[in-house]
Amino acid sequence: MKLSIVAEGGGMRGAYALGAIDALYSHFGLKSVDYMTGSSASAATLAYYAAGQFYPGYYIWSNELPSPKFLSFRNILKGRPFFDIDYLVDEVFKKRIPLNENKVKASRMRLIVPLTNAETGDAEYFNNRTKFDFFEILRAAMAMPFAYNHTVKIGEKAYLDGALTDPLPINIPQIRESRKIIILTKPRSDSKSGISDEVRQSLLN
Repeated sequence: MKLSIVAEGGGMRGAYALGAIDALYSHFGLKSVDYMTGSSASAATLAYYAAGQFYPGYYIWSNELPSPKFLSFRNILKGRPFFDIDYLVDEVFKKRIPLNENKVKASRMRLIVPLTNAETGDAEYFNNRTKFDFFEILRAAMAMPFAYNHTVKIGEKAYLDGALTDPLPINIPQIRESRKIIILTKPRSDSKSGISDEVRQSLLN
């Protein structure tokens, strides 16, 4: 019986996904699933989960993300993005609380990360068995145009935050074929819609 997790991304939804996964992990003993997917910051949370490093990943949210080195208007004055994704990936993920890329790629859990093709505006999907540098996939997964202002090159293509095109990636074939799917998203009472097509196109152009 296949079991999957789908975590919504975009802004602080990644923090909600982290708390929900913590409950599943700590209180219900859910140490692994067959497939999981999450856009934007949720992809990084799931990567630490896939590597068996959930609590180091949890520490990042509670101790590293509030740092002005990552999130500060002063970054703009210094010529850096408001959200310094490069600091998060190159300093935090690689050095301060290192994500074991080998364990991510060797995990029995299949992690699928949506990215937005910066040229076509379409969603494309990468998994943790990819030949590409997984840190670059995470960098691209969080590359929101108005806050990071860079595309990320993977192979011959440039990519942006996957939440622009697929914030709640539930239509991936492996996910839909699962017997049980745990969806981590906002409650039904929250009627706010996602990014409109017009806004999405303005961000991509």
